[in-house]
Amino acid sequence: MTDFRIATSWRTHPKRVKLERRLGRDAGLAVMDLGAWCADNAGRTTGDLTGMDDEDVAIAAAYAGDAAAFVASLLDLHLLDGSPAAYRVHGYEEATPYVAASAHRTNLARR
Repeated sequence: MTDFRIATSWRTHPKRVKLERRLGRDAGLAVMDLGAWCADNAGRTTGDLTGMDDEDVAIAAAYAGDAAAFVASLLDLHLLDGSPAAYRVHGYEEATPYVAASAHRTNLARR
């Protein structure tokens, strides 16, 4: 089991408020789900979503609404960086250093 951290300020963060005003409360929860998905998936623990299109990102985030609108809003609010097939969760490594370093820790433990 892997865990990841969410700042308590996320509850009232302006980016979340704007996202939820645009797309509804499910979109705010979906951002947290995307973070959990990254933590659970080897090769994605740094927030790197390379190779994923809008629909893939929405599926990973468990967002059932319009995938293109979801990703466009994430990009506009700087919750997601990059371009199609080269997305990256904004600030994921800094926000979740324990998760981001998990592959490195596993390699060290194997030695």
